Amino acid sequence: MKMPSPALPRLILIVVLAVLAAAAIQPRAGTGEEPLRWRQIGPYWGDRFQVIVDPGKAGRLYCIGHGSIHRSDDEGDSWKPLYQSDMSLGTFLSFAFSLENHRTLFAGSSMTGFWRSDDGGASWSRKVKGLPSFEINHPATCSKVKVWPAVVSIAPAKDALYLGMSSPHETVSPVYRSRDSGETWEPYGEAMKARRSPERPAVCQLAFDRRDRLWAAIHEGGVYLLNEGRWEKRSQGLTGKDEEITFLLTDPFSSDRVRIGTRRGWIYETNDRGASWKRLPLPGGMNAGKIPLVYWMAADFNNPDLLWAGLSGSGTGVSNEQPLFVPDGDQGPGGIVVSRDGGRHWLWPVRSAYSGIRLTIDPNETYTDTWGKRSKHYFKTSGAEI
Repeated sequence: MKMPSPALPRLILIVVLAVLAAAAIQPRAGTGEEPLRWRQIGPYWGDRFQVIVDPGKAGRLYCIGHGSIHRSDDEGDSWKPLYQSDMSLGTFLSFAFSLENHRTLFAGSSMTGFWRSDDGGASWSRKVKGLPSFEINHPATCSKVKVWPAVVSIAPAKDALYLGMSSPHETVSPVYRSRDSGETWEPYGEAMKARRSPERPAVCQLAFDRRDRLWAAIHEGGVYLLNEGRWEKRSQGLTGKDEEITFLLTDPFSSDRVRIGTRRGWIYETNDRGASWKRLPLPGGMNAGKIPLVYWMAADFNNPDLLWAGLSGSGTGVSNEQPLFVPDGDQGPGGIVVSRDGGRHWLWPVRSAYSGIRLTIDPNETYTDTWGKRSKHYFKTSGAEI
């Protein structure tokens, strides 16, 4: 593969969509911001939600999206579909590997439940015993069809497997746990509280920190830490819009640092395991009264100071089909921001309503330039616009 531009890490667009106009990608004069350069690699025909780097095989990528899972064994030059017809309803929102065997794959859908493959994705089995289900009218045929709550996060541990869920139904626990690799599930988040409505379901995201402690962040519910089998709320000082959490990011270098993105309140950080939180400074030029929705964040595994965020703002380019969160109509412009000092100062090289879906950083190769040592390969997905 070609050497990335020395100005910024290579960002690879997974879906061909005209969401970032050429003018928006160029740096603004006098700001010192570098241009972002994109190379399209597919897979095509459908929205893509996230790229996942296989930790056990160099060059192997997985891409999840609308009703589909694809695999590439050559860093995205070619893709192979890995899904079945009964997996096509909804969008795959989560993907993970077994800690014991990287050929055992887990995938979570917005409608078809939790899936497991024991042969590297050649075949899949739905594992939903213990998960609640509901009947809805099929969006295409209007016939009744069984669906399951959206599986937003999959967090494998040595002795258990955890799911973070999204649902407007009070009967759905924010977290479910399995002790048998997904064969059976039990509710594991009854102590967590969140406001729910059909328009804003309780989206629960999970992430392990460097000490293998499990964190949970719930939209309009706060931040929790699993401590000796019990969920402890760690949202001291967060109130109102601060708890409208849209993304959870644990730090690859510090076990005490956790960041959350929010719907209207920007990005918050704790350095004491949630005992206190502070809001990071806003980028220059951002209207404090019209902060865009923080849709994703990413930290470079090889550079503790390099932090990225994708912002979803109101205006042309935003679709109601965007998974999980859609900005309100009065929010400011979105795009992509990057900080080279851990969030104290920001560059805003891409300004548009739409930021894409997820940014994935491959930690396996490094590159050194004026930014210092950093990861060589970045992957960015787009979708949710037809």
